[in-house]
Amino acid sequence: NLVAAIKEKMEKNPSIELKEITNRFTVDIISSVAFGMEANTLKKDNERLLRIFKEVFGVEGLAAMKFFFLIAFPKFSKTIRLRMFSQNISDFFIDVIGSNIKYREESNDNRSDFLNMLIQLKNKGSIDGEFSTEKKKLTLNEVLAQAFLFFFAGADTTSTTISFALVELSRNFNIQEKLRDEIKEKTKETNGEITYEALQDMTYLNQVVN
Repeated sequence: NLVAAIKEKMEKNPSIELKEITNRFTVDIISSVAFGMEANTLKKDNERLLRIFKEVFGVEGLAAMKFFFLIAFPKFSKTIRLRMFSQNISDFFIDVIGSNIKYREESNDNRSDFLNMLIQLKNKGSIDGEFSTEKKKLTLNEVLAQAFLFFFAGADTTSTTISFALVELSRNFNIQEKLRDEIKEKTKETNGEITYEALQDMTYLNQVVN
């Protein structure tokens, strides 16, 4: 999907804004891996989700000042009920994640993702296959907070890293070719499919990302 989106943009203009594309890519990935939902922001506009993304990460001006005030004076901020994010963002996550949790619980839909682990912690206080001497069930609000934190911590950092890497690869063709050769070599046995094990063995790719 990412390759197709880049190709489509380049057909219209050979000079493209990568950060906007990688933002959509990471939103799609996190939505799928963490929450089990198809955002499809790369293939079609999902304006509500993209607006939330921009609102969460568009920290500038007065919003930036409020953000640093909350970090510097957490107790006072709580006393005066100063919010880090708008009611709109809270409502979005309560609506989307809350309805997803309700659907999975009612239909007994178990998936191998982050949200499924949070649901197990909410209902049982532990994750299947994990041994723990202490069991503590999460409240629904705590589940929603963890889901938001996963999105907040992962989306912009990942899209920034990818966009920087792609820009540098486009400017350094010899490095691009060396990386392509490594990927081809490490995926010979899997007919070009990138597996988790093959990825761990790609030393040069790790260097490029770092």
